[in-house]
Amino acid sequence: MQNRKEFTSPPSSQTRHALRLTSLIAVAILIAITLLVVLYALPEDMVGDTFDACPTDGSANEQSCPPGEASYFTTMSGVLDALPALAMAYACQISTPTLWNEMYQPTRGRMLLLYLYALGGAMTLYLLVGGFGYSTFGSRA
Repeated sequence: MQNRKEFTSPPSSQTRHALRLTSLIAVAILIAITLLVVLYALPEDMVGDTFDACPTDGSANEQSCPPGEASYFTTMSGVLDALPALAMAYACQISTPTLWNEMYQPTRGRMLLLYLYALGGAMTLYLLVGGFGYSTFGSRA
C-alpha cells in the first residue's frame, strides 16, 4: 500500500497561543497607526514639516487639503448615524470562548477584567484616532 499524507489539523496544544500572537501583532499595528495620526495632528512647530498633513509647497492632495472647519459638536442625527458602527466596533462576544480557553485559570472576575481592559483600550484608541484625525482634516461638508 502506498503511503498517503493526509491533512490533519494540529493538536489544540499547538494552536493554544495563536490568538495571543495575532492579537499582539494587531494591537501593535493599531498603536503605530494611532501614533501616526497623533503626530500628523500636532502643530508644525512641535514636529516640524515632516508630519505636515497639508504642506504648502504644492505637494498636498487637493481633495483633502486645506482642512475644513472643525466643529467638535454635531447634531443628534449625526451621532445616531455613527451608532451602529460604534456598536459593532465593540462587539467582542464572538471571541469569548477562545479567550476563555486561552486564559490561565479562567474565572468570571478575570473575564470581566479582561473585557474592561480590552474595551477601555479600544475606546482610548478610537478617541485618539477620531479626535486627532478630525482635528487634522476637519469637516469636508
